[in-house]
Amino acid sequence: MSTTTVSKLATALKIKPEKLISQLNDAGISVSTEADTITNDQKLTLLNHLRGSHGTKTEIQSPKKLTVHRRSQSELKLSGGFGTSRTVNVEIRKKATYVNKDSLLEEAKAAEETEKIAREAEEQKAREEAFKAYQVNPELMDLAQADALFMHCLPAYRGLEISEHMFEDPRSVVYDEAENRLHAQKALMEFLLLEPTV
Repeated sequence: MSTTTVSKLATALKIKPEKLISQLNDAGISVSTEADTITNDQKLTLLNHLRGSHGTKTEIQSPKKLTVHRRSQSELKLSGGFGTSRTVNVEIRKKATYVNKDSLLEEAKAAEETEKIAREAEEQKAREEAFKAYQVNPELMDLAQADALFMHCLPAYRGLEISEHMFEDPRSVVYDEAENRLHAQKALMEFLLLEPTV
């Protein structure tokens, strides 16, 4: 992490060190002398504070990637035959990319979340496939006794635990059961409202 002193930063900004110390303290950065050091994060905090105090509310964030290009030049002397020499100019170009740790963590978290969702979808599909043989459907009801009735307490997942058409089957009493439960719940509510001492 790059650091600088208050006096060097004040010189670069062309302001008095006392004013810079005051601005830093207003931004919540504790400095007292010109020899105190300031990190890049503290500079960013100061810049955001100054932008906010001057009416600009957009916060500046560190870039996700920072690419630095460096060039260096040198001369290479090559000796040739018969006492002759030749000078060759050599230019070396280097490129370094630095990645912000926070952005890497965010990308890893997003990738992990995506993987988790995909894994849960696969597990759900496997469960649905495994329980398909246990689905209540008209064919299964045909294997039961002739006076068998189909009941369900609801909510039900049509097409999964119960076939799409099982509710409409003549042996289904699901809606009658739900209606009975509705009346029972209404009676319970009436009892509780009219007999509050119980």
